[in-house]
Amino acid sequence: MIIGNNLLFIAPLPPPVTGQSLASEVLLQSIKNYYYPTVINLSKQTFQQGINSSKRVEEVIRIIYEVKRAKSNAHIIYFTVSESFSGNLKDLLIYAVCWRWLDRMVIHLHGGAGMRVLMRGKHPLLRAVNSFFLRRLGAVIVLGDRLKSIYADVVPAARLHAVPNFAMDEFFVSPGDIDKKFECAEPLRLLFLSNLLPGKGHAELLAALSQLPDEVRRHLHVDFAGGFESAGDEQHFRKQAQAIKTIQINVHGIVHGEHKRELLRQAHLFCLPIQNNEFVRFLLVKNLDRIDRVAHIFGCFKPNCFDEASLMNQKTGRDSWSQHLKAPQNSLATGCQNGDFFQGETARQKHCQQIPHN
Repeated sequence: MIIGNNLLFIAPLPPPVTGQSLASEVLLQSIKNYYYPTVINLSKQTFQQGINSSKRVEEVIRIIYEVKRAKSNAHIIYFTVSESFSGNLKDLLIYAVCWRWLDRMVIHLHGGAGMRVLMRGKHPLLRAVNSFFLRRLGAVIVLGDRLKSIYADVVPAARLHAVPNFAMDEFFVSPGDIDKKFECAEPLRLLFLSNLLPGKGHAELLAALSQLPDEVRRHLHVDFAGGFESAGDEQHFRKQAQAIKTIQINVHGIVHGEHKRELLRQAHLFCLPIQNNEFVRFLLVKNLDRIDRVAHIFGCFKPNCFDEASLMNQKTGRDSWSQHLKAPQNSLATGCQNGDFFQGETARQKHCQQIPHN
């Protein structure tokens, strides 16, 4: 039994603003009612992925040093783990310096696709080293029951917990506002709200929009909101967007507060392009109460309508997107269940329940 209120909180916090850093900030503010947290911020100063500079190497060394210095006084260690190869190497170093304290460590996986790859046979040595540490952890948190399978063969079921993600209270829209929005869907507003990093799908969506005929494009209004990996990437994307005629495309950059709420309130369709159907339901649920209708350009409502080769092929994937955009009413989500979706206080309570109290 763990007795004590000192919590070592190892997680990314804003800035920059990401889904993971926002969730970490909400959890940190909530658990201050129960613990005295010592915070080690994992956030990078940019959206660039991987350890790709001497400055980032210095940041990782600083993080390891701070963890090593703070671990001894912690009764509980909360740690959000990475899914990338380089990020996992950093995580292994943190496990190593916390070796004697692993039984009081709670790790939280935001996502799943990257970790599933790391824990499969493609990286046998990495899987073996991860498994060595994972077996000794106090608890593991994932975002849904289906994601438990990532760790099921190395973490006992009693220590494996599913806690759904949530949306901030201020971003929920009233039913009246939603009804009013759909009284006039001209132009049809499509929102892409995510950090605009390589592989996120914003470039593919833009290419699909460019293939639409003029008579379809003139009825669309598309908003892209999120941060870019670099200023050069943002300039290139904006230039490509401006080159597409007869359609209104706005590139907003990172949005907060009322600006973000207004984009969500105005949108008829929400674009969630991913290449892994396993996480479709979670993504839909995450945004269902914020936007009445949800569109998944990769065919999330008919998961088998595209084969894997088409999704991974840039041209055929782009063509499929264009076909869906030509008849967006066929891609509207109706009747989706949101039983695993938690709003505001309920979500915070669910997260706090997974961290032991005295």
